[in-house]
Amino acid sequence: MLLADGLRFDRVELRLDYGQKSKAQVQEASLAAADLQIQELNSVVAALNYMTSQEWEFVTVSEMTRAGGGIGGATTISGYLLRRKP
Repeated sequence: MLLADGLRFDRVELRLDYGQKSKAQVQEASLAAADLQIQELNSVVAALNYMTSQEWEFVTVSEMTRAGGGIGGATTISGYLLRRKP
């Protein structure tokens, strides 16, 4: 899943969540490299285009609200579910 935190015109934090923080970490170097590349990008569109070039395809998007951040006391994180192209 591509996670986009703090969607605004001036700044967005992008990262991949592929289960790397679970107890049974995924040991796939290509996903770790893709995560580093995505963190350098500055737009969701650029990140989705990059993942498409790496043989992934977009499935769906969902939004989650996290309490405790931003001016209004909450931030929105968008999650873009991806899957490997068949």
